[in-house]
Amino acid sequence: GIAVMLIVTRLSAGWGRWLWPLGLLAIVLPQFVQHPFFDTRWTNWVGLITRKPVTEDYVPLLPWLGVMWWGLAAGQWVLARRPGWLSGSVPRPLAPLAVLGRWSLSFYMLHQPVFIGVLAAMVWWLR
Repeated sequence: GIAVMLIVTRLSAGWGRWLWPLGLLAIVLPQFVQHPFFDTRWTNWVGLITRKPVTEDYVPLLPWLGVMWWGLAAGQWVLARRPGWLSGSVPRPLAPLAVLGRWSLSFYMLHQPVFIGVLAAMVWWLR
């Protein structure tokens, strides 16, 4: 889902103000439009399901594409009207968050095995 959403947002980046209402539509559409056709493994990625599939990491296209469109629109607004918000140094207390932001893919790929390892070590230690 995330890969498809990144491609769609890249292709729709020039839509300007239309990103706001389209984002809203993408967010609310799954609340009103659902069909059993979308409950299959081949179509549930769209997000118009009547029942959630058995998985812990289900990230459908809808409604999350709407959130990404809103983020894209907000980012474009900031760049056009408030570029100063993005310049300058990071306040010292927020520096650790800036490191995570710069290394977000690495953090994403490592966080789960690290957390599972910590939990396994705690269980072993507490026995």
